[in-house]
Amino acid sequence: MGIKICPKCGGKVSENRDDCIHCGYIFPTTKKCPDCEENVDINLDECPFCGYYFSMLKNNDELDIEDDIVIDLQSDFSSNDEPDIVVKVEDNKKNKTKKPINMRKGAIIVSVISAVVLISTLFVLAIITYNSRGIRYKNLRYKFYNKDEISICGYVGDITNIEIPANIRKKPVTSIEKYAFSNCSSLTSITIPDGVTSIETMAFYNCSSLTSIAIPDSVTSIGSWAFEDCSSLTSITIPNSVTSIETMLFSYCSSLTSITIPDSVTSIGDGAFYNCSSLTSITIPNSVISIGESAFSGCTSLTLLTIPDSVTSIGSDAFYDCTSLTSITIPNSVTSIGSQAFYNCSSLKFNEYDNGCYLGNSANPYFVLISAKDTIINNCVIHNNCKFILEKAFYNCRSLTSITIPNDVTSIGKGAFEWCESLTSITIPDSVTSIGEGAFYGCKMLIIRCVADHQPSRWHPDSTSSHCLVIWGYTSWKYIIVLW
Repeated sequence: MGIKICPKCGGKVSENRDDCIHCGYIFPTTKKCPDCEENVDINLDECPFCGYYFSMLKNNDELDIEDDIVIDLQSDFSSNDEPDIVVKVEDNKKNKTKKPINMRKGAIIVSVISAVVLISTLFVLAIITYNSRGIRYKNLRYKFYNKDEISICGYVGDITNIEIPANIRKKPVTSIEKYAFSNCSSLTSITIPDGVTSIETMAFYNCSSLTSIAIPDSVTSIGSWAFEDCSSLTSITIPNSVTSIETMLFSYCSSLTSITIPDSVTSIGDGAFYNCSSLTSITIPNSVISIGESAFSGCTSLTLLTIPDSVTSIGSDAFYDCTSLTSITIPNSVTSIGSQAFYNCSSLKFNEYDNGCYLGNSANPYFVLISAKDTIINNCVIHNNCKFILEKAFYNCRSLTSITIPNDVTSIGKGAFEWCESLTSITIPDSVTSIGEGAFYGCKMLIIRCVADHQPSRWHPDSTSSHCLVIWGYTSWKYIIVLW
C-alpha cells in the first residue's frame, strides 16, 4: 500500500485516506482544469469537459533525479577533427568528469535537422486538427475568432439540450460557424447567449428533433439554409436586429406553424419558407421590399396573406402550389411579378371581369390578370386598371379571336397568349415595356400592331412566332417589319 505526505504537517499517511491522522488535514478530492477551469476528480488524467490531459508527473521528485547533467562541446567546428563531447555529472557533493565521447559533426547536424522536421510536422498536424475540429469545451468545440472572440464550430457526442456559454476562457462567444450543429438529430433545444452576432450557413441544418430555439437580439445575420429541414421546429421569433431572411432559411420545416418577422427585415430570400407545409398564416411587415423566388412555394396550409405596400417585386413561383390559399392582397406598389407566382393556388378566390380572373387590393381589385376564366373563350376585354398579364394567362385558348389590352398594362408574361391559334390581330399600347419569351408563340395568323415606334429593350427577342407580322408605330404607320 502506498503512502502520501501531508502538506500541512509533513506526516506520512496511507494513500487511501482522505484526511491526515496526525493533524486532521483534509486532502482535496478535485483539481481545477487549467484549460476550461472546471473542477475535475483529482485521480483523472483527462478533463471530461474539455479533453485536457493532465501531466502524469506531479513534481520533479517523481523523476528521482539526483544529478544534473551538463554537456559541453570542446571543439572548434572549423577544424576537421572530431569534436570532443565531455559529459559532466554534477551533484551537491562532488563534481566528476567522465571520459570524452567522440562523435562526428555530421551526426550532430543530422540529429538537429531530424528534430526540427519532427517538430514542424507535429506543428502542422496540430494546426490541421485545430482548424478542422476546434478545441473541446464540455460537449462543444470552439475556435478563436479575431484573437479576442470565440466561435462555436461543433459538438461532441449525442446531445439533446445545450446552453452555449456567453464566454469561454474569458473571451466572448460571438458566432456559430457553418455546419456547427448540422445533422445533430438528437438535439431538441438550444439556448444562444446575448453577444452572439451571427449564425452562419447551415449551422442547424437537419436538426430533425429541434423543437425550439431562442435567438437573442444581438444576432444581426442568419445564414442561408441555417434551419433547413428542422422538421420538428414549431415556432421561431426572428429578432429586430436581422435585416433579411436568407435563401432556404426555413425550407422543409414541415412542423413550423407560426413565425414572427420583425420590421427590420427588408427582403425575404429565395425559398425562405419552401415546403413549410404546416404554416397557416404569416404577417409580412411594411419594411419588406422584395419577396424572392419560391419564397412560400409548397406552403400547402397557408390560407391568408397580405402583401404590404412596401413590396415592389414578387419572384417567380413565390406562392406556387399554395393549395389552401383563399385570399391574397397585392398592393399597387408592385412593379414586377415573376412567372408562375400564383400557379396551382387552386383555392384562391379571384376577382372576375369579362372573361378574365384577377387579383389585387381593395382600391384596385383588377391589378393583376392571372388567367382566362376558361380555355374555350372567344374574346376578352381586359380591365382598364390592369397592370400585369401574367405568364400563360391565355395559354391554349385556341378559340380566342379577339383581345383588347388597355393603356395601363405594363407587362405581358412568358407564353401569355401561347397557342392562341385563332387570334388574328392584337394591338399593344406603348405602356407595355416588357414582353416575355414566347408570349405569342404558336399564333400563326397573328398581326401584332405596336403603338411604340421600335421594340423596347425588355421585349424578349423570341416573344413572337416566326410567322407573325409585327407593325411598329401602328398609329403613324412608320415601320412594317416581318419576322420570318
